[in-house]
Amino acid sequence: MQVTSISDLGTHSGWSLQEGWNYSAELRIETDDPNVGAKTVADALNLFAGMTYRWPLTKTAVETDPRCVLNDVTLERSSPDGKQWRATLSFKPRSWEGKDPERGPVDANGDRDPFQARPTLRARSEVRETAATVDRDGVDVLNAAGDPFDPPLAGEARTTVFEVSRKERRFDRDRIDDFEGKVNGSTWMGFPAESVKCVSVVGSCEWSDDIGAYLWSVDYQFGYRKPAVVAETSVSGWAEVVLDAGLRQLKDGKLVKILGPDGSPVSKPVPLKDDGAVASPADGVIWKVLYLAETADFSALDLPVDLFSAGTDDPTPPGP
Repeated sequence: MQVTSISDLGTHSGWSLQEGWNYSAELRIETDDPNVGAKTVADALNLFAGMTYRWPLTKTAVETDPRCVLNDVTLERSSPDGKQWRATLSFKPRSWEGKDPERGPVDANGDRDPFQARPTLRARSEVRETAATVDRDGVDVLNAAGDPFDPPLAGEARTTVFEVSRKERRFDRDRIDDFEGKVNGSTWMGFPAESVKCVSVVGSCEWSDDIGAYLWSVDYQFGYRKPAVVAETSVSGWAEVVLDAGLRQLKDGKLVKILGPDGSPVSKPVPLKDDGAVASPADGVIWKVLYLAETADFSALDLPVDLFSAGTDDPTPPGP
């Protein structure tokens, strides 16, 4: 029991906005026994995943379309004696350019390159509670005596969070150590130096049908904070601003306990001057700015220069 002949019957084509051009081809398959089953017929056709459209199928092709691949096959008996079969092969675009552009551009052969796809970007905000050091006008938050409130008044620090995702050929594990938890050492993408922190780098290995291989989907999370004003000076929004105060002071080059009016050591931190001595009311409050985050060269991430600025211009108003 076997297939004795295979011949071409016809080909058809169509087009749709969702998928573009598609094709179908029909074959006649002759067998020597009505008991020949569908598997034997299918094996004789020698079909395979990734097979592209051509016509005819059993002879030298006179037309081809490498953009369309074999999508599905239907086999059914077509003669009363059960020896003849009809096969219908459907070919559809492997990648339709207008269907999912975020997966990457498509070349003339219909192959999609996911590594040339523009990174996706999402933006949101997060708010954390912090000690209020200045009010909305940049004036120090102090009581009538000129001291900070104890406990300090609560304020809000807002962070704009950017979530960037793109496809990469492989995952560089050193990238986590190189960028995570660090701020931009110089102006980057229009953001001032030390205003953007790389919060996290997450890689996920996945199979891609577009290239028939594994790739990495890498997600970057960045946080942006506006520069803050401390003592009329602009500082990084990621800097820690604390009251320069303590229970001890520097006196004659020695670290000694600060004593209260009754001669006993104070139980709460007292404001200090830059030289480590106890501050007087005339000295005002000294805020200490601490830069804790390391810096990194974010340009090494090689992201599109307009990633954070791309958009669509407003339409031009009609003329008079």
